[in-house]
Amino acid sequence: MLRTIIEDDEKLSIEYLEHLLKDVNGVEIVGKYTDGHVVLEEFERKSPELVFLDISMPGVSGIEIAKKIKSILPECKIVFVTAYKQYALKAFEMGVTDYIVKPFKKARIQQLMDRIIDQNNEEIKTDEYVVCNFKYFHFKKNGKEMKNVKWRTAKARELFVYLVQNHKEFVRKDVLIELLWSDLKVDNAYDNLYSTIYHIRKTLEAISVNIDIISTVHGYELQCNDVKYDVEVWGSGLGQLENLSKETYFDCKEIMKLYTGDYLAEETYVWKENEQERLRVLYIAKSKDIIDYLIEQENYTEAILQALHLQRMYPYMDYSYFMLMQLYDEFGDLYNVERQYNKLKRILEED
Repeated sequence: MLRTIIEDDEKLSIEYLEHLLKDVNGVEIVGKYTDGHVVLEEFERKSPELVFLDISMPGVSGIEIAKKIKSILPECKIVFVTAYKQYALKAFEMGVTDYIVKPFKKARIQQLMDRIIDQNNEEIKTDEYVVCNFKYFHFKKNGKEMKNVKWRTAKARELFVYLVQNHKEFVRKDVLIELLWSDLKVDNAYDNLYSTIYHIRKTLEAISVNIDIISTVHGYELQCNDVKYDVEVWGSGLGQLENLSKETYFDCKEIMKLYTGDYLAEETYVWKENEQERLRVLYIAKSKDIIDYLIEQENYTEAILQALHLQRMYPYMDYSYFMLMQLYDEFGDLYNVERQYNKLKRILEED
């Protein structure tokens, strides 16, 4: 359903437009207003997909309201309604969907809504969700981090991340008890476990992430369904690009961008360390492969950039300093050769 708001200073105009829209399948009226200031207060909460705005309103004009809506909800479609044709040019300069002159005609409204609904159906895409554990745990929806995820407790969050880490395995309940509630009596610990699993499911449901927690007598298994996992995507991508060539280099470069930081680097979970080290070793090894490949291709500029990135990630690893000294030497850049030497010397002395 297309969530729709109508705003007009004439109640009869609102009622007539609402009457016409009720004959259109796929439209849901979520707000009717005669005061533009109220629209500005309400529209973000209503999250409309379509807004009918009267241009000439006392206090705040429809054009001002449209600018505000577009700044917050850029995908929202806006249709200006007015008795004055002279506003048409201004309306289309703002990129609104359409412009209707009063009095409304049923055929014109039907034609407009057919076009809007067809456009909306074409634009609808399946949302892509990703669980991300590089650097810190978070969700992404269509490439953007989801900021509205609320966990009932810190242990609910930790338990979910642990299940994600072990999502290809069956995780025993007694293992989870030992991990999170070893200080409690057995009965109390199991009560906490069951309650926490319940709250995790409610959280996933609230944010529309299609992940199932399958419960058995002795444990749990996570099913990610159509939700991607950044660590898995990264590992799978690297596995398909073992041998670097001109054909695979750019794909490998894109895959490496997924590694935004060490696995759960900003989380305090003790149990992450083995997985963190495993992924770090893979990342460093592939970075070295990329640098070696670039040197073979005599692409020293890209090799330097790759080595500098590795140095930023792991400033205490001496490999990048020695490699950069060699690469700068290829350019005859003795200043930066000496600079890298002094940086490494200072780090070793401090260590």
